[in-house]
Amino acid sequence: MKHNILLEALGYRYIYNKKTGEVHDTKNIHQSCQFETMRNCHYISKRKAMRIIKKDKKDACRWCM
Repeated sequence: MKHNILLEALGYRYIYNKKTGEVHDTKNIHQSCQFETMRNCHYISKRKAMRIIKKDKKDACRWCM
């Protein structure tokens, strides 16, 4: 996956990886996140990221969150 600077500038700085069920923060991407190898994911807002983590019981990445 490539960084989408426009979406990040508009506030969509979190990435939800559907395959692993993890939420990643693009401002703190760590080498262990393996950002370049992510395929089935999309940008989301902070509000949606927090909802996914709390309500849907998904994990926040331990490296970047």
